[in-house]
Amino acid sequence: MVTFSTKCSRLISGMTSIFITPGFSGKKPVIELPGVETFQRSFPQDPGKFCTPFCTIRITLAAIWLTTGIISLGIYPVQDSLGLLAKIGISGDFALFTLFAEALMDIVIGVLTLTMPSKKLWLFQAAIVGGYSVVIAVCLPEFLIHPFGPILKNLPIFTLLWLLYRN
Repeated sequence: MVTFSTKCSRLISGMTSIFITPGFSGKKPVIELPGVETFQRSFPQDPGKFCTPFCTIRITLAAIWLTTGIISLGIYPVQDSLGLLAKIGISGDFALFTLFAEALMDIVIGVLTLTMPSKKLWLFQAAIVGGYSVVIAVCLPEFLIHPFGPILKNLPIFTLLWLLYRN
């Protein structure tokens, strides 16, 4: 008799095998799905040819900008965002305008990072991240010692921007 846990184990094993790409691991998928093999062959056998390290950096930075912009448009509670802006001296209608203008700017920067990379864009991003960091350090110093390190995480962003600028 086959137990429930054995059935689950077989199902999970089969499901994960779908994602094994021939050529990367040398294994053949346990479950054959129509079109999967064709889809897998559309990727180069050498993953490095799919996207260069600089391409990966651009995608990573774009994801940060796009996600931040989208979250700022209302996924994160708007009232909480307005509360943070009030702590730096921006309130009322201007705070709401600032919140949405900066969210849209983040989205535009994310799109430009993918579509129109340039040294000017890397410098602009560094200036924006630097400006945000200084304002937060001065007006919201509790974020300097926050356990999640929101300001400290800007250091790798600066490093990635520097690498792109130098390339």
